Amino acid sequence: MTLYSKRPRKFIYSVNKKSQQTGRKVEKAVLAYKKLKKREAFEGRTPWIANAFAFVEAKLVRAGISINSL
Repeated sequence: MTLYSKRPRKFIYSVNKKSQQTGRKVEKAVLAYKKLKKREAFEGRTPWIANAFAFVEAKLVRAGISINSL
């Protein structure tokens, strides 16, 4: 028989604590766009790359970055 039957109290912490997930979202979106541009120059406009551009461009629009400025 154990000495306690409840959960250990030393692990009390706030489960609902909100914190920043990442501070590099904008930087990563720009890098992803540049990487896709290189890949498109090498492989051509494949359906996969076209779909990836849609996602990356949406991230840039969310961040407020113009594609023409890149």
